Amino acid sequence: MTAAPSDSGGTGDDTEFESDRAAVIAAVIAVAATYFFFLVFAQTAMIELARPLAEGDTWRLRGVLSVLAITGVLGSFGAAIRFRVDLWQTQLSWSFRACGAAAVLGMVASNWTVVLMMAAATGMALGWLTVTLAAGLRPSVGTPRLGWIVGWGTGLAYALGNLPGVFDAAPRTQAIMAAVLAGCATLSAPFLTPMEPSVSTTSFYRLGSVVRWLAVLLVLVGLDSLAFTVLQNDDVMRANIWSGSGQLLLIGIAHLAAGIGAGVLLDRGWRWLPLVGAYVVLALVCFWLGRGATVATSWVYAGAVSGYSTVLVYLPARSGRVWIAAWVFAIAGWVGAALGMGAAEGMRVVPFSWILATTLVVAAFLAWRWREAGTENQSS
Repeated sequence: MTAAPSDSGGTGDDTEFESDRAAVIAAVIAVAATYFFFLVFAQTAMIELARPLAEGDTWRLRGVLSVLAITGVLGSFGAAIRFRVDLWQTQLSWSFRACGAAAVLGMVASNWTVVLMMAAATGMALGWLTVTLAAGLRPSVGTPRLGWIVGWGTGLAYALGNLPGVFDAAPRTQAIMAAVLAGCATLSAPFLTPMEPSVSTTSFYRLGSVVRWLAVLLVLVGLDSLAFTVLQNDDVMRANIWSGSGQLLLIGIAHLAAGIGAGVLLDRGWRWLPLVGAYVVLALVCFWLGRGATVATSWVYAGAVSGYSTVLVYLPARSGRVWIAAWVFAIAGWVGAALGMGAAEGMRVVPFSWILATTLVVAAFLAWRWREAGTENQSS
């Protein structure tokens, strides 16, 4: 398999240094800890800890999610403003500590004021962490194995989150797990010494190309958040899909395999294949929800989620540009998740009109990409 043409980016701007084994392992741990904190605490435990204190008021839970999204965006841009590659290891360590502190707030939340503080701290810390981590990966571990590293970290996080002892744990126990893992992840920073503060020079990171793949990521995150919320709000579907230790382990394996597979494709220059493939699978899963979804649906869904989640970190990380990372996580990450979760309110199935609309959006951006690639090939 060779690198895809045009704005696939190719492999011509790879970094020249070889990262050692300790740096590779440390990077995998850092990526895994970041995603684990998001999945187990920010997306799950935090909301469950807030739910009893909301006293049945839907607007209170919406307020928590709004605070989380707004502070996540602020944290993303704050990290971009303050980022310095020579201070990256220190900034990464403190970002993990801030996430751990936010989880500790969740453990002691006893009133609505503390809940809002927890949401704000979680959004700010996680927004800061994601941008800081992505911006420093290229100079610290290089590009030749970057997809492999991100794929392993992403897949491991999802696999750990689906272990029966983690998935079925009480919210406060999940908060403790997230805090402990974030604290342990600070130990990875000393092994991630920046070696080559370079940035990508390929056409894949020109403005038009960034707009294209950022829009597709926004659609993917939004559709995934919508589908996940629909699943979580339906007791029957949730029980059918996430039922039993064996099923949870199979879902975890699917997550890990898809993350690694996406990483391999990315390292070979196929930047669009995991994106488009993940969207097609996710759209099919959304159609199946409430229309005959089976246990196997969860395996396919897991693969799509880990696939695009790997791309979500890899693309800004490979650019080496902190502001690209900030925009990706602010728009695709926080705004996309907020839109998807907000749209899911009251839904029992994902409407076909939503699937059709997102398909048309993705197709339009793909057509733009192919047209521009054809123009570039003719001019060359």
